[in-house]
Amino acid sequence: MSLEGQFEELDVGRTVTMCLVHDLAVAIVDDITPYYSVSTKEKHDLENKAIHKIATYVPVAAVGEQWIEQWEEYETQETLEAKAVKHLDKLDMVAQAFEYERKAMIAAVDQPILRAFGHVVKRLQKTNKVGLSSF
Repeated sequence: MSLEGQFEELDVGRTVTMCLVHDLAVAIVDDITPYYSVSTKEKHDLENKAIHKIATYVPVAAVGEQWIEQWEEYETQETLEAKAVKHLDKLDMVAQAFEYERKAMIAAVDQPILRAFGHVVKRLQKTNKVGLSSF
């Protein structure tokens, strides 16, 4: 689904660029989650340092400066574009969590004891001797 036309005030091009700029900083620092016990200030400082370093690699200085400005705009969360990127980032996190869970379930089913358990449950359901709802 495209954001184009969904929000008349939203600058979709700027939003996409901001997503990429944000992800560049995260790619260097890593996606810091609450699991890491890193303070909000530390996370901000690490990403700030990363985006400033990345900007030095951009052959056109004005573009690097624009990336820094867009990263700062994302951090302050004062524009519609910044808020949209924040929501898209959360959506990405949820999608990744579902994918990790799916992979974990596939790995768990590969364990013989769990395969055997699944086999027994299916046989019980098939023979109608025990319904799972009766537990």
